[in-house]
Amino acid sequence: MRSKQVLAIAIVLALLMIVSLAGCSKGSTAPQSTSQPSTTASRQVNSSSGSLPGATGAAAQTPSATPVAPQKLVSGTGTLAVATYANLYFGTAGQIKTLNVNPGDRVTRGTVLAKLDTTSLEAALALAKVNLSQAILAQTQAQAALLNAQFTLDKTQAVSDQKDAITKLQTQITVAQMNISQAQGSQQNDYTYWVQNLKATQDALKIQKQNLAQLLAQPQYSGVVVYDIMGQPYDRLTVEDAGIKAAAVNSAQQTLNKSQDSINQAQKSLDLAQQQLDQATITAPFDGLVASVNQNQGDILSAPSQSQHPVIYLIDPSTMQMNIGVNELDMPKVSLNQKASISIDAYPGIKIDGYVAAISLVPTVQGGIVDYTVTVSFSVPSGVGARIGMDGRATITVQ
Repeated sequence: MRSKQVLAIAIVLALLMIVSLAGCSKGSTAPQSTSQPSTTASRQVNSSSGSLPGATGAAAQTPSATPVAPQKLVSGTGTLAVATYANLYFGTAGQIKTLNVNPGDRVTRGTVLAKLDTTSLEAALALAKVNLSQAILAQTQAQAALLNAQFTLDKTQAVSDQKDAITKLQTQITVAQMNISQAQGSQQNDYTYWVQNLKATQDALKIQKQNLAQLLAQPQYSGVVVYDIMGQPYDRLTVEDAGIKAAAVNSAQQTLNKSQDSINQAQKSLDLAQQQLDQATITAPFDGLVASVNQNQGDILSAPSQSQHPVIYLIDPSTMQMNIGVNELDMPKVSLNQKASISIDAYPGIKIDGYVAAISLVPTVQGGIVDYTVTVSFSVPSGVGARIGMDGRATITVQ
C-alpha cells in the first residue's frame, strides 16, 4: 500500500514538471521572434527624421519645430473722422451769383462750386492793366530821356575837352614867346629851343582847332556852342555848361527810378485785382462729397473771415481716421506706418486694414494716467457706410 502511494506522488510530480516545461517554452521563444526587429526599426527612424509617420503621444512631440511667437497688439477706442476735408470760403466780398451744389453732391477736383458777381472785379482788373501799361510806357520815355541827356553831356564834355586842350596850347605859346624875348642876345641854344617849341606848339594848336571844327560840324553837335570857333576865344564854353548837362542826366536818372517804383506799384495793384477775381470763385480742391452748404444764391457776403461758417464744407469719405489713446508704457512699441486693424461698432464682424498715420508729441494726462493720441488712417471698403462720429476700435500690430 505504501509503495502505491509513493508511485502516485511520483507520477503527479512528473506531470507537473512536463506542464511547467511546456509553458516556459511558449513564453520565451515566440516574443523574441517578433519584437526585436520592431525595436531596431523604431530607433533608425527616430535617428534620421525625429518621428514616425502618424506617431502620437510623447514620441510624436520629439520634432524640434520652432514655435511662432504670438503677435503683440496695442488697441484703443475712438470715433471716426474724415482724413481729408476742406472749409471753402470766398476770398473777397460780393454777392453770390451762382451756387452749383447741394449737400450730398459728389464733385470732382476743379469743379466750380460757387461764384460771386464779378462785374466790378473785372472792371478793376482791366483798369489795373491799363495803369500798368501806362507805367511801362512812362519808364520807356524816361529811359529815352536819360539816354538823350547822357548823349548831350557826352557831346558837351567832348567839346569841353577840346577847348581845354586849345587853352593849354595857347598858354604854352604865350610862355614860349616870353622865353624867346628873354633869350634874344644871350644864349643861342635857349633861343633856338624856344623858337622850335613855339613853332611846334602853334602847329599843334592849328591841328586842335581843326579837330574841334570837324567835331562841331557833325549834325549831332548842333547847338552845343554858340560862338565863332575860329574868331572868338574859347573861354565862353565854361565848366558850368557841362555841369548843367550833368544835372540833366541826374534828373533823368531820378525820373527813371521813380518810373520803376510806379511799375512796381501798378503790378501789385494788378496782382491784387487778379487775386480778388480768382477768389470770387470756389472750386473743388479734390474729389469728394459736399457735406454742407451754408449760404444761398443771392446772399451778399462781407469781407471774408475764417471765423464765419464756410460757404461749403467738402469731405473725402473714401478715407477716414480714428484717434485712439495709447498709454505711455506702450508708446515705445508704436511707430509710424505700423499696420492696424479697425472695427466699427455699427458693422460687427468686419475688420478693415489701416496704418498709423500720426503720433501726437503732446500727452493727455487724466487722473495721473499719461496717454498719447495716435491717429490710425484707413480706406473705407465699398459696401461699408462708415460715417463721421461712429464708434470703433483700432488695434495696432506692434511686433
